[in-house]
Amino acid sequence: MTEERAKPARSHPFIRYTSARIALFVIAVVVVWLVRLASGVLLVIVALLISGLASFALLGRQRAEVSAALFERREQQRVRRWAAFQDEDQVQDGDADGDGDAASAGEQNALPQLDSGDPEIRRDRRSSIPD
Repeated sequence: MTEERAKPARSHPFIRYTSARIALFVIAVVVVWLVRLASGVLLVIVALLISGLASFALLGRQRAEVSAALFERREQQRVRRWAAFQDEDQVQDGDADGDGDAASAGEQNALPQLDSGDPEIRRDRRSSIPD
């Protein structure tokens, strides 16, 4: 028998990225302090600049993961909001029991597409707007 191993739960990408940024800042503070390049407020400013540049160069993959996770979460919220909007429309129209026209129900449940800049999509949207 083959056993599928469960993947260990990974922490949220935002937590990993933020902790890596903090670690880079602490390392930069220690390095600037050891080199005696600056002290006081100037030490913190120089360390912020160094850690910012280092995180830009070293944490590209983590930054992309955070971006993807935020985008996915936003899309899920948009889908839930759209479903709630459609449910509200059905209740207001008196069609809560679902015996309305199948073609119009299919059109109502279709999610709006993000504007991709495609002129066809924009033209379709303008033609569906009542005058």
